[in-house]
Amino acid sequence: MKIKIITPYFGSWPSWFPFFIKSCENNPDIDWLLIGDQVSPIALPQNVTLEITTFKDYCEFVSDKLGIVFKPNSVYKLCDLKPALGKIYKEILTDYDFWGFGDIDLIYGDLQGHINRLNLDGYDAVSFHGHRLSGHLCLFRNDSQMTLAYQKVKGWKEILEDPEHRCFDEKHFNGLFISHKSPKRWLTSKLNGHDNFKNRAFFHEVYSTPYANIEWRDGTSQFPTSWILKDKKLFANDDSGFELPYLHFMTWKKYWPHDYQFDCNPNKTKDWLIDKKGFHALNR
Repeated sequence: MKIKIITPYFGSWPSWFPFFIKSCENNPDIDWLLIGDQVSPIALPQNVTLEITTFKDYCEFVSDKLGIVFKPNSVYKLCDLKPALGKIYKEILTDYDFWGFGDIDLIYGDLQGHINRLNLDGYDAVSFHGHRLSGHLCLFRNDSQMTLAYQKVKGWKEILEDPEHRCFDEKHFNGLFISHKSPKRWLTSKLNGHDNFKNRAFFHEVYSTPYANIEWRDGTSQFPTSWILKDKKLFANDDSGFELPYLHFMTWKKYWPHDYQFDCNPNKTKDWLIDKKGFHALNR
């Protein structure tokens, strides 16, 4: 299965960028496309491509590809484009089975292995949350139905043309795929009838986002306080040893300014411990 994950990101690259890139490199069977206005501070692996453009030119590019007037007030508006990235980059996705949108405040473990174990033959959309689309990482089958699914949202054009961020990915677009937030698939299928968008969407919780609105595996808010990346696999650093496909550290990154100095180098240190204070050599 060939997968390409697309992420526009404008502005200087964050302090954890080298760790993000290294975790992408650890998944050589998945490709990433980054779009931004800054050169990479590090050499990129073969499976990560960076296209450099100005924000103004990118907005004009998007306008042309989608047939809209895209003039956002801030780069945060780019989140609204996530469901349409398959359409925007249709020409370069020809050889891929799935395309996806993603963020860069992630560290991947064995993402490819996790996806392979899911057996996605009967599914067209894959979320890594149990009850909604995961805006930080979501996958879609590379066919016309999924590529143009965003156009099924009522008023999609007006939403995308609004200069303000409208949470199009996790709110409006999400409604195409899930309306009854039951964790039991047989009940969801019964309620949704023959709706292909809903019945062919795979929602599964991977507990990737500590201290957000998702509970930990035991039903409490007591997430592990640290995580381990060892031999390219990511684990909870607690008694469970639970393996995650990735860690989404959105609640921690506010403690790491762009010039934050971590105490290990991802290209020199193979295994890491990750916590609120950043990235550390595992056996320091």
